[in-house]
This record gives sequence, C-alpha cells and structure tokens, in this order.
Amino acid sequence: MMITDFIGILGYALQELGNVETFFIARALIGFAVGLNSTLVPTYINLFSPIYLSGSFGALNQILINTGALLGLSTGFFFTQIKLTYDTKLADDQQLNCRIVFGLAAITCIMRILFLLFLYRWEPPQYYLANNQNLEANKVLLKIYKQEYIQDVTQQMTAKINKQRIQQDTYIQYFRNPQLRFKVLVASCLSILQQVSGINAIIFYSTTIFSNILNSGKEDKDNDLSNIAMYNLYVGITNFAFSLFAIWGLKYVGRRPALLYGTILCAIILILTGVSMYESHQDQSEFYNYSTLGCIFLFLMVFQLSLGPVVWIYISDTLQNKGISIAVLINWASNTLVTLLFGYFTAREAEYNKTQDPNNQKYTVEFTSFFIFGIFCIFGSVFIFFYVKETKNTLISDSDQQQQLSLIQNNTIKTSQDFIDFKFIDRQRIT
Repeated sequence: MMITDFIGILGYALQELGNVETFFIARALIGFAVGLNSTLVPTYINLFSPIYLSGSFGALNQILINTGALLGLSTGFFFTQIKLTYDTKLADDQQLNCRIVFGLAAITCIMRILFLLFLYRWEPPQYYLANNQNLEANKVLLKIYKQEYIQDVTQQMTAKINKQRIQQDTYIQYFRNPQLRFKVLVASCLSILQQVSGINAIIFYSTTIFSNILNSGKEDKDNDLSNIAMYNLYVGITNFAFSLFAIWGLKYVGRRPALLYGTILCAIILILTGVSMYESHQDQSEFYNYSTLGCIFLFLMVFQLSLGPVVWIYISDTLQNKGISIAVLINWASNTLVTLLFGYFTAREAEYNKTQDPNNQKYTVEFTSFFIFGIFCIFGSVFIFFYVKETKNTLISDSDQQQQLSLIQNNTIKTSQDFIDFKFIDRQRIT
C-alpha cells in the first residue's frame, strides 16, 4: 500500500506542473493508484478483521470512500461560498483552487505512509503464517482475539493457506475451475449491480440533477448556485452518516438479507424518484421538487446500508486476490460506462434545451434514467435471491468446502488429513 501511495504522490506532483501532456500521465498514475487501492484496502481490512466483526469492519472501506467524497464536496462548497461572498481575484482563481484540491489528496497519501511506517507496522497474520513466522503471527492475533481463541484461529488460517497453495490463485483458475468461476461471476454481477443502481451517476452529476430540480438560472442565479452547493454537501454528509450506521447494522445482519432487501428498497425508491421527477417537470410543483429530492436522499441512505458496503464485503469474503481484482475491474468498468452514458445523454439534452423556450425545457433523460436504474435493481434482487449465499461468520464459504471434497475425491489431495478441518467460529466466542 505504501508503494501505491508513492505512485499517487507522483501523480499529484505531475499535476502541479500545469502541462497538458504531464497532466494526462498524472491522471493515469492516479487512476492506477486508485485501482490498486480498490483491491488492496478491502483485502487488508478483511485480513485483519475478527471473523464475527468482518461485516462491520468491511463497512470501513465504504466509510473511507465516503470520507474522501465528503472532503471533496466540502472543499467545493467552501470555494463556492468564497466566490459568492467575496469578489476577489483569489475567489475566481480556478487554477489555484484545483491545486489546493490536488494537494489535499496528496496529503492523504502522505498520512497513510506515515501511519504504516510508524503506527501500524504489522503484516496480516496470514502473511506471517505462510512464511512460518508463527511468533510474529501470534503477536498480531493477540491484538485481534483473546488468548484462548488464538490456537483455533491459527489452525483455521493455516488450513486456508494450505488450501490456497494447492488451489493456486491464478487468473486461469478462475475460468477453468467451475466453483471459482461461479464465485467470480456472482461477485462481478454484484459489482455491476452496485454501479447500474445509478449511485455514481447521482454523485458525479448531482450539480446537474439538483440544478434542474431547483430550476437553476431562472431568477436568482447566485442563490441557486449556493443552494446546489449545499445540496451537494448534503449528499456527502448523508453517505458518510449512513455508512457509519452500516458498521453497527452489519454486525447483526447477514450479507444476503442486507443485499436482498436493500436492493428491493433501492428499486422501489428509484422508480418513485423517476415518477416524482417526471411530475415535477410537468407542472413545476414545489411539492414534487422536494419529493424528488427526498427520494434521492432516501436512496442514498438505503444504498449506504446495503449495496454500498456489502458488495465489497461479499467480494472479500468469497474471493482471493486475483478474483478480487477481476471483480474490481468489472466494478470500475461498469462505473465508467454508466457515468459516461448518463453524462453524454444529459449533455445532449441540455444542448437541445438551450434552443427551446425556458418554459418548455425537457429532462427526459434524467427521469427515464431513474426508471432504468430501478429496473436494474429489480433484476438484481432476483439474482441475489437465487445465487447469493450467506457468508457472515465464516472463514470459508460452503462452496470452498465442496471444492475441498471434490479435490479429495479426485485424489488431488490424498487424504482428508492433508487439510486441517475448517470450522465456524461461534459468534458468542469472538467478543
């Protein structure tokens, strides 16, 4: 992770040069660092998490993402308020504002390097066990579990390490092995579902969406600009606050019900958002304007309790490193496709509206998109109902146990004694 941070710092430094060519190189480096973090951070959290609390700890990944988004939105709100309050060259200096935002991102990389160097210098216990450094592994495990549970946990981790050595975590295996192929397919579909729910279309284009809802630019442009910036900030606060609730809730709720019922609620809310947005553009009613805003924020709340954190937790529960990277790649590809299509069609519609009477504006793309997002969530709910299994409180999933039996039957493992028995750790024992 420190190497990733150094790559990120290099990217942010190149951005400060103000050269177009180096800017594109810088963005590529930053994108590479972000992609690495998308795989490394959930894995790192999962490896250090007590089994019973893996859901709550897994939600930390979503909290950290929302923390960064909130910081960015807060910075944007701050610069907007300065621009509206003070008529100065500094307030209008967009280049300086961008440099400040880039600098804040670089600071987070530096902070994590210092944290890993001086405060949390341990590797995951699985790393030490894999390299026969049992004493070091025991020291780390004592920071996570009570003394009386160390032996059981060590045996289970050792068994999983042995299984991984035999299984070989390679990309080819995820296509050849039916069990692994099924697991990576389910994880990839969940990654797609997370993005086609429209979450990042809402976040990335929140200014456009709120501007259209609040009829920005008709009367008091500055006031509308301030309101839009405020609503953007509310988006960040909502995401952050409800991802905190997820830490508490996922301690008691399984992955499957959180995904299933959360996706069903998301589908209902998104369709209601589309209906409300359609009505608001038809009669310009204040009621429908605010009901649309309410539906959007309600969707954000439900998403942060279900599809937001749980997809990442499920991926970490069911896949190893190579499998996680495949699911993350699918996630980012879906993210890119959804946001580019949404942005393209809304931009084309905005160009059309410029040629029309202000009282005859059309926002078909927006409310139609919410209907489409809702339909995707309906299909996603059906998929989760039939194909997603519970992984809460398990060190390995049922499919892993079935794979172990099939390996024994095929004489890949000569006897069942080649593996230490995998056992569930009772939730009451890990406290």
